Amino acid sequence: IYQHTHTHSTTDDMSSVQRRFVARRAALDDARELSALLERSRRVAAARFGVVDLPSLIELSALPVVVYDSTALQSAGRSSSRSSRRGGGCIVCFLALYCAPSAQLLPAQQAPQCSPSALWVHLCVADQLHEQQATKEALQYVFRQHPDCDIVYIAMPRDVPTKDFALLSAFKETAAAQLPTVRIMQCDRHSFAPKLQIRISKVEDHDDLVPIFDKQSEIDPRVHEQFYVAKLIQEQDACSKALVADVGGKAVGILCVTSRFHVDLLREHFELDAFLDTDQPAAMASTRAAATDDGVPTETAADTTEPWLCVTLFCLSDKYAHRACDFLQPAFDLFPKKQFLVLTEPYKAAQSPLLQYFTPVPVRKFPVAAHAAFVLTRRALRAGLSVRRFSNDTDMQSVSNLLLQYPFFNITMADMDSTCASKPATASSGVGGSSITGSRSEHSLTSFRSLIPGVIECRVSAVPGYNGPLRAYVAVDESRVVAVAVIEELDSLQVQWLHEHYEVDSYVRMPSVEPTASSLAQKNAMILRIAMHPAFMMRAANFFTSILAVGSYVCLYFQVPPEAAPSINLLRNFFLAPARRQVQRFDGKHDPAPSFALFVLTNRLQHEMKLSVHNRIIVVGASTVGISCIDTLLRIPYIHFSNIFLVSPNGLPPPEPDIAVPLTVDNGLLPWRHYYHVNELESTGIASSIRVVSSKLVAIDRERQEIRLKNGEILTYDQLVLCVGMQYSAAAPVVTTAPVATPPTSAHVSPVLAAAAAAAAAGGGVPHSQSSNALRGGRISTSTSFQLDDDEYSDGDDTGDGKKPAKVRGVFALNSLADVGALSRYVRTLRGSPKVVVHGSGIIAFTAVQGIHSMGIPGGNVALISDVENPYACFQDVVVEAKVEGQLKAIGVRVDYPQVLSKLVVLKGNRLLGASFSQGDAEQAVRHCDVLVLCHRRAFDPDAFKAINDSCLVFDGLQVIDAEFHTQDPVIFAAGSFTKYAKRYHDPTPMTRWNSREIGIHLAHELLAGGAFAAVPPRARSHACGEPPRRTPSGTIRFDCPNARGGLLPGGYHYYHIEMTGAPAPGKEVVTTANDTNYCRLFIERLGKIHSFTYCGREPIELDNLSSLVGLFHNHLNNLLERHAAGLVPDLVAFLREPWALAVFHDRFVIS
Repeated sequence: IYQHTHTHSTTDDMSSVQRRFVARRAALDDARELSALLERSRRVAAARFGVVDLPSLIELSALPVVVYDSTALQSAGRSSSRSSRRGGGCIVCFLALYCAPSAQLLPAQQAPQCSPSALWVHLCVADQLHEQQATKEALQYVFRQHPDCDIVYIAMPRDVPTKDFALLSAFKETAAAQLPTVRIMQCDRHSFAPKLQIRISKVEDHDDLVPIFDKQSEIDPRVHEQFYVAKLIQEQDACSKALVADVGGKAVGILCVTSRFHVDLLREHFELDAFLDTDQPAAMASTRAAATDDGVPTETAADTTEPWLCVTLFCLSDKYAHRACDFLQPAFDLFPKKQFLVLTEPYKAAQSPLLQYFTPVPVRKFPVAAHAAFVLTRRALRAGLSVRRFSNDTDMQSVSNLLLQYPFFNITMADMDSTCASKPATASSGVGGSSITGSRSEHSLTSFRSLIPGVIECRVSAVPGYNGPLRAYVAVDESRVVAVAVIEELDSLQVQWLHEHYEVDSYVRMPSVEPTASSLAQKNAMILRIAMHPAFMMRAANFFTSILAVGSYVCLYFQVPPEAAPSINLLRNFFLAPARRQVQRFDGKHDPAPSFALFVLTNRLQHEMKLSVHNRIIVVGASTVGISCIDTLLRIPYIHFSNIFLVSPNGLPPPEPDIAVPLTVDNGLLPWRHYYHVNELESTGIASSIRVVSSKLVAIDRERQEIRLKNGEILTYDQLVLCVGMQYSAAAPVVTTAPVATPPTSAHVSPVLAAAAAAAAAGGGVPHSQSSNALRGGRISTSTSFQLDDDEYSDGDDTGDGKKPAKVRGVFALNSLADVGALSRYVRTLRGSPKVVVHGSGIIAFTAVQGIHSMGIPGGNVALISDVENPYACFQDVVVEAKVEGQLKAIGVRVDYPQVLSKLVVLKGNRLLGASFSQGDAEQAVRHCDVLVLCHRRAFDPDAFKAINDSCLVFDGLQVIDAEFHTQDPVIFAAGSFTKYAKRYHDPTPMTRWNSREIGIHLAHELLAGGAFAAVPPRARSHACGEPPRRTPSGTIRFDCPNARGGLLPGGYHYYHIEMTGAPAPGKEVVTTANDTNYCRLFIERLGKIHSFTYCGREPIELDNLSSLVGLFHNHLNNLLERHAAGLVPDLVAFLREPWALAVFHDRFVIS
């Protein structure tokens, strides 16, 4: 769907029928029909090309092309079938090309030296009736799809007759290589898709260019005069030139360049100087006075010290868009002293045909400019880079200069510690936990380790005890190294491990047989380190293709851990392989889930079309909805998003805890939602594919499409996605008290606290929470607001002078692991046995009590004050409610309800002394506490609410959105717990009822399907989004994924509950209680579908396994209902841990 097709019409002399041939890239779906086509001429094909494996050719060749007869397809009456859309049933030709000749006919040592961009024919079969027209159509498709390819070679035995081979009519024997047994022939581009003739423009070209300009220009016609193009042509001088493409005396495109522009303005916003060389002068090309081979006269431009040129206008007829590169070399020839060509385009403009030859320029900080900048260097326009193995004798100094000059473009797989060079070659594996010991046999490795420290330390070695060979490859441009890569060759077990843990099969499939250890091991390699000169980033694809060819590798893998910061310009050449959900072993010896992102690259993928989207997408909030939206966009294989920003105060969220192992205070105090399985978030590649801004949203300027952050930064957006969510907070008056002559005993302060204050004034003993420093001198005052101590505590907090809200030390709202860490650190600073009050409801209130109790605080010093009538109703299970209530009584925790926080009592210095709660209209006495944990209600972040409200987005208690997640501003999207549907949908269901990860997935699809990305064609958008979501009768999205919740409850009980959305239908339940502690309940609807699963026990469970049960039918569970009715299932968890259940828990378990 992302590939172009090429169409050619011809007339059949025998039937006088005009036939229409269409060429496209072959797919595995064509294997059966291609086998039939090959079978009809197998003996001839074997004599010409040797023994071939057809499925491998389709999967592994650089460009497999099929040509089908669309006329015969329509006459067969199958225009509506899937096979007709792909041309199935009427394929008349198959052409497979590689980047290197076939080893059967031409060994590597006999292969001639040719351009790295040349392609070699490995197989060509065609229907005899249409062979002449079909092969011609296939070659035209090859040259149109690959503008860099100027020559296609074919190697055949000399004893094979060529008279009846129609393909060879376009080839001629090359004089470069004369071999006695092999005939090498070549086909040049000019016979099928010739290069454009480029010349200096004339005013007479205006009439030819205006229709093209008007069709492609996004400039408002009111801004420029009617003869804008003619003016650019007429005003040419030594600093400004205009080139046109001439086809048959008619101008079909124009390129205007100038050396007279504000380069300092570009430097202010972009890292232009990163492309300059510091060891060579700016002018690296000598002046050429003679005419070039393309017929463009060289005109010396005005001498300037800047080596930059700028494109001011470019447009080209769509028919010749594949030859946009023909403008570039003539443009440089007009300015011999200029080395760089700069192109700027609006971020959300449709991708220009020129951009595939340019490298995006990194912004200095944030993209506030209206345009994105792209750079092309003169040196990168050469035919290609020479890629070879690293040589210690000739490449050492050049590689050292490269790494010293451009360290920030080096993708580091481990910390670049200079001391690593002196360490022995021993390290722990990052995947399998194996130990790597010993020196390398490669002669260049010892010296190379001194240039790239930590090469040995960042090895993959997924299989214990294996130590694959290391290889180093360099890309050379005129004897100068411009790129270097260090790779490790993988054995069969390592490749199998990667296939088991990642969705590699989506890109690297072995079609002939099921993937096995032996079939997957054929020359695979893992990239460990890579560095590349930024001026040659546009040649990165050639670099990787050459490594595949030189090393004879089937696939290159790229391991990127979360802490790495690779260049996005390099990652756009790779394809992300998402992590697979792993089956957790019951004996505790399960294979740990991988914690790194994996990218893959093959010859076929390298030649696939990958669309680049430069829209500035800003996601505000690191909630599950926001992370899921970003993850879904990055998973789209053939679209690369280069400008995704995440604005969040704490950056990326922490990883999900593994509840299959005993929990600690840090990961057990908060409840679990389990939207991502263990380590899945680290394997998404988000950290290395987006830019994270650690700040908060404070203002939105919809007119200028800008947002202002709390740190003063300003970000410009093309699409803004609001996923701020809601946080636990409170709003209550603050009473500041300190000892006075007569201790206060009013309703604001209880007599107990007043006595404590009086004792402090008299010099008596004071508990640690009422230190004499805090009580010395003061007054009583009230304030209508306070700021929670949810980050850090400090003795220098504001005392409430009106400049900013005062922080109350000892008050915490639990919203993230950062808040848990702050609470834990604060409790450790308190002496004795502090008193803690947990105020709230829901599961988080009970997990907070258990977490505080696990910190060593006695249960008698902990109180749970709920704001609802029945605090245990959140479990929706009477057995779980009874267990929790009993455990709270057993450890001595007092539970009061329903009460609502009314005010805080603090000492001078804003240290918590107590809190007052109200029940109905009656206000209770102040309760003494040293720590107050708030989780009783969620509210908006004040800064985010003010920004949304001031920008006049419709807010009706919650942020109002439509069925496609739009606000009333078409470029501002919103989703999550702080949103609701507009009233016209008559759907009052809160977003908290649905799975947040599923909401993020649909949000990303609506973001893409809405047509906001001009660079993505409509068919590509629909294919990337898949089937449209199911809708309710009111038009809103129907969410289907189950929701999960759980946590570590008082008494050390592990609680987990997952259920499908919507009310359950009548059915049966399977309940077991093993050892009177492990309670398990499975509810099965009347039609046999499992609706919910509940577990409450002291043992941790395999959450990733059991979460996959909901939504299945009970007949997949080994006659569970019959066995339970017969009393054969006393423990449901133990029953589901039996070996038969492993297949059900597999991520590719297919429900038939």
